[in-house]
Amino acid sequence: MLPSETLLFGQGRFRVKKPKLSIRVFHFSDYCAYLKAAYDELCGHDPSVSFRKLQKVAGYSETSNHLWMRMHGHAPLSQQAAQRYARVFGLKTREIQFFMLLAAMNQAKTDEDRNAYLEQMMEFREFRESRINNPADYYSPWYLPILRATVGLDDFKEDPAWIAERLLMPITKKEVEKGLQKLFAIGYLVRDERGSLRLSSPFVGAYEDRHDPDPITILNMRNYDRAMIELAHNAVGKQPQSQKFIVGNTLHISRRQALAMRDIVRKCLREIEALASKDEAVEVVYRVNMQLFSLSKWTDEEQK
Repeated sequence: MLPSETLLFGQGRFRVKKPKLSIRVFHFSDYCAYLKAAYDELCGHDPSVSFRKLQKVAGYSETSNHLWMRMHGHAPLSQQAAQRYARVFGLKTREIQFFMLLAAMNQAKTDEDRNAYLEQMMEFREFRESRINNPADYYSPWYLPILRATVGLDDFKEDPAWIAERLLMPITKKEVEKGLQKLFAIGYLVRDERGSLRLSSPFVGAYEDRHDPDPITILNMRNYDRAMIELAHNAVGKQPQSQKFIVGNTLHISRRQALAMRDIVRKCLREIEALASKDEAVEVVYRVNMQLFSLSKWTDEEQK
């Protein structure tokens, strides 16, 4: 039997009880995933639940596929529709507000807008708590991977002032302190038998991270990539040639060659990581940026 409150929605044969789901909307970073999970739970409690029934209760035609299309990302979910379906699934006021922000963030056209919506989502305590100690947030804030690499230096000192002074990028002692705490909490740093901070593994990230399906993780990685490119931009004029190596070439190539170059870059990164893993003195922190991007538009046929 469907767990519910006494409040009823709809009229006639579409009159259904307001559900109380066990899943929490604050634990989701994809509105489509939430709609699917909520629908599946309702169906598990009540076999009479259907797309037609729920979208009719939400105020849409029972003969359309309105809910299914939006649940699977085949049609945009407007703010009005997000609010209506949130109510159908029994969400309360704050949960509705969060769901509407989540839908807006997922469907935003630019990362600037996505970051703005995410900032508003982070104001919800339940959502913040759901992402505490989440390894997927390794790239947020962007300087966490740099702090982690700094811990691997042979002369590392667990002193925020020492770390801030050692790094070339602007970072405060407070940011260092909070960053180390987060890295320890999410498992990328550990303490050895003497209580000293150590790396939990030699390497983290690289190419495989780009396949993470979580929208927030993807956004964090893009923010991180921009920050790393900005650091490279600053290094062009500030670092001596002996400490940097910035090269590139502009080519006219085939689409097949562009894909082949990805494999070459990926292999090169693996070779660099293998070199860095050799047992030698660890004296400096370096960033290896590898960019391969188009400077001209692809034809419609090529983009498929």
